[in-house]
Amino acid sequence: MKLVLLLSFVAFGADASKILVWPAEWSHWINMKIIIKELISRDHEVAIMRSSAYTDFIKIDIPEATYIDFYVPYEEGHHLQSMDKVLSQVKLGDPAESSFFGKAYAMVSFVAEQLSMRMNQCELVMSNSTLLNSLNATDFDLVLADPTVMCGELIATKMGVPFVYNVRTLPAELHFSLSQTPMPLSYVPMINTEFSDNMNLFERTLNMITYAYQTIGVRAGLSMMDSIVHKYIDSNRSFLDIVSQSSMWLIRTDFAFEYPRPLMPNVKFIGGFHCQEAEPIKDENLLDWINEAKDGIIVFSMGSMVRSMHKSKAEVIAAALARLPQRVIWRYDGEMPDSLGANTKTMDWIPQNELMGHAKTKLFISHGGTNGLYQAIYHGVPVVGVPLLVDQFDNMLRVTERGAGVTLDITTLTSNELYETVSRVIADYTFTESAQRMSRIHRDKAMTPLESAVFWIEYTIRTKGAFHLRPAAHNLYWYQYLMLDSLALIAAVLYLLYRYLPTTLKFIFSSSLRLKMKTE
Repeated sequence: MKLVLLLSFVAFGADASKILVWPAEWSHWINMKIIIKELISRDHEVAIMRSSAYTDFIKIDIPEATYIDFYVPYEEGHHLQSMDKVLSQVKLGDPAESSFFGKAYAMVSFVAEQLSMRMNQCELVMSNSTLLNSLNATDFDLVLADPTVMCGELIATKMGVPFVYNVRTLPAELHFSLSQTPMPLSYVPMINTEFSDNMNLFERTLNMITYAYQTIGVRAGLSMMDSIVHKYIDSNRSFLDIVSQSSMWLIRTDFAFEYPRPLMPNVKFIGGFHCQEAEPIKDENLLDWINEAKDGIIVFSMGSMVRSMHKSKAEVIAAALARLPQRVIWRYDGEMPDSLGANTKTMDWIPQNELMGHAKTKLFISHGGTNGLYQAIYHGVPVVGVPLLVDQFDNMLRVTERGAGVTLDITTLTSNELYETVSRVIADYTFTESAQRMSRIHRDKAMTPLESAVFWIEYTIRTKGAFHLRPAAHNLYWYQYLMLDSLALIAAVLYLLYRYLPTTLKFIFSSSLRLKMKTE
């Protein structure tokens, strides 16, 4: 079946570019789908590699695309069960059962489990000669990959075609360091530090230390992928060496949100490419319920990965929401809290973009994920954030720094604190003004983020890899990049001058004097 799909893919559209997509999970896939649909609308042929463990969310719902299924020994939805477990242990579980060491162990176990799953999946793909031969026979022009799930870059390297990354962030800021983008630690904060770009001496020092231990730890962990590279690609190359060969880095942020920083010519910001003008809400019952909200509505969603939480947490949140005069639409699929108010509607799925763009929307309560935050920015809606993991804390810092929201700690959150914070952000119009200012900056571009993303993908195909945008820094050893060899040369020359110049000058002067005396 796999081979038949690939052969049909080869036969279709000889003039169109052929793009192979290596996707990641949940919100990452939501983003990737948007780019895929736009590429298809421009007559490109797209094939999507689909792991058997990902069939719970990667549905065959893009009829114009080809799906290439492969088997892995993990049950459908295993990745989500893993995420549910760590979120419960670290943030959303019973507070009485959590401890510092328990949370730390849960995080380490989660990272180890995810890394193992991704490595095993990649090993199975790279060892499948039938699959790789079929991919080779298709003559793809490019691989579009999400680097959070390793292997897309190895498949591209095996096929000898360029690859482009679609990414929000990587551990230790690898998306910047591996693209050789300068990272001045004096004003570029590392992920998970929750520092702004205005750091004091203590913060700059801690930022430098954070860079060191994150880089060492992450590079050590990903070095485990080297065995797969040595076995199937090249025994003289490392996994990170191949990752650094990416032709283009499409990063899901922009300078309406991100702090100013240097960028390389093959690093492009495309934040908010999934945002669009809100369409009318199609659910008539929901629309009627919203229209009856005299004081407006609040949208509450903790992203595609969070389906529920411990009932004690839900009770705290529901009790706070019940006191508000606004109506609340809460994306929630867990056990219903007893304190749920008549003003709160829970739904297992919400038309989020349509709700964000509705005239009655006053506030967005979010976990700080990039997708939801950019929708809030696009529509000029202020945010109350309760970040959970990874970049969400830093995301909310950027929103609060710009005056467009407030961040709360969900592990210590009380009902009164949530009620007062939500009430304050809605009542103080400066939060809305700041959100609208971010919206104006975000929208003021020569082309939309989605147009930019597709342009650079097509540009990479047209230029056969856009290697002219690749900085020569990739060809330097670390000591050459830091100019240590040049400094060593200068130091050696200065030492030689210091050591021998006086003796040499004395010898020359003495010789000249003796010659002059003989002449006289």
